[in-house]
Amino acid sequence: MRIMLLAFLLVFSSVSRAQPYDFTTFGPRLSGDYQLSMSAFLPPDRLRLQEIRAQIPHLQSYEDFLDYIAERRPVLFENPVLIHDSGSLQYSDRERPRVILFGDGLMLAFAEDPRREERTVEVIAFDELSQGFQFAELQFGADGARFQDQPRNCQSCHGTTPKPLWDPYDFWPNAYGSAIARFGTVAEKNAYEKIRQQTPKQGIYQRLKWPVPTGNNNRGLDGIETFTQYVNQLQIFAALPRLQQQPGAFDQVVPALLGVLNHCAVDANDANAARKLAAFFPGVWQSRIQTEFAGWHQRVKEARRRLKSYQSNRYQKLFPNSPTLFAIDLERLAAETQTVAQFYFILDLAGVDARDFTLSQGPNPYFMSVPSNLDADLASNMALVAPDIFQRLSPKLVNANGGGYDFTWARFNCASLQTESLQQLQGMNPTAPANTGFRNAPTVFGECMSCHTINPAAQGAPPIPFDSSGQLRVWLQGSDGAGMKKILERIQKTGPGQMPPYRKLSREEQEQLRLNLEHIGS
Repeated sequence: MRIMLLAFLLVFSSVSRAQPYDFTTFGPRLSGDYQLSMSAFLPPDRLRLQEIRAQIPHLQSYEDFLDYIAERRPVLFENPVLIHDSGSLQYSDRERPRVILFGDGLMLAFAEDPRREERTVEVIAFDELSQGFQFAELQFGADGARFQDQPRNCQSCHGTTPKPLWDPYDFWPNAYGSAIARFGTVAEKNAYEKIRQQTPKQGIYQRLKWPVPTGNNNRGLDGIETFTQYVNQLQIFAALPRLQQQPGAFDQVVPALLGVLNHCAVDANDANAARKLAAFFPGVWQSRIQTEFAGWHQRVKEARRRLKSYQSNRYQKLFPNSPTLFAIDLERLAAETQTVAQFYFILDLAGVDARDFTLSQGPNPYFMSVPSNLDADLASNMALVAPDIFQRLSPKLVNANGGGYDFTWARFNCASLQTESLQQLQGMNPTAPANTGFRNAPTVFGECMSCHTINPAAQGAPPIPFDSSGQLRVWLQGSDGAGMKKILERIQKTGPGQMPPYRKLSREEQEQLRLNLEHIGS
């Protein structure tokens, strides 16, 4: 299986992309024989993590590293993502935002803490051989440069199977260009323009290509949309094979999943949608679907409502009482919930744990990618894990969004998928008892956020700003470090008063969380 997957992964173009990335760069593209190309993500002349590691002994300073990247892959500086309020271990504020550069299967995060002379660069690299993400940290100090592979303090935030963390389209309250690459308020725009126009600039800010917003909507920070497509597509590359390797019946439900992604079971009425979905399944599966799907869909809709409410509240706290420049209708993409609910519901019935599928740390258990092309993304990527179905059923390859974007959408015949699904599931039963949706977040920090940050009043939990390192630092240090002492005490307890209340953290999880909190608190 691994060799077959690699054959699909390693279809490269002969010419590397020279122009800046845009949103269309990172959509899935299938060839006529259904091989998925990764040439946009892993071009032949790309900068690799191994190359960065080898370069470290030759660098004397952080500035040397910036110069090296600017000369080696200048395209990486074309589409920066600027995080002004970060939950990471790196420093950020409005005047010194955390900078994410991306491309070549890499994500490089830069932060320039004004209180320190030392600099660190966090690196996440997609590895096509392991079909997962590698984490590293570059450290620059008075004694030169150091390379740290797989830092221990990553796991409590990024999970035991590490992955990038990023909110789904279409709102990112803690980043410049928060509202679909536009400024949401005058205060956000003014804060961005202050650093864009500042002279002279130093460090990473000196080398960036600063987007100039244009038009009535002040659009221009397109890197944030491009990065969303980029990082979610990489996660699909990594996550689908992991789902397939689980003990459940993933392979058997692929035809039904493709049916969902081809809109074979869409209906404005949940009962009708459940009936259409049930037609892909035999016997006892049908009763489970018709009985339980409406409840699953309701949970997904509620999760979306909580996510949007949390994002809106966070933005209002960051930029209070500022005139609006561009307001997003939070319900404009609400129709995505039915397809998303069907996708996860099928995996749940098949006994496949998809809790780690999204790039969530806590507030978002279900949604990923960009809703307007999510179905195309997932349908085309199924060629990675089910090439035989593509060869047998010969789907048509069309452009996603009616040709608006150069993405491939593998469009199957619904009746053929239904026949295939019934054959695959013959004699099988769904898992029992029924799960009720995802309760726990996939990371320890995410579990903390779910109760103490997203909606603490509803949880009966004291509010703690786990989503903002700057605010969390103040909270931890307050009253002679009372916050830090309280958290460490509660995670070490067993029984009443332990945190989280529904499970005991392992010693390794406790240690990772302690290290992260101490780093933030210092």
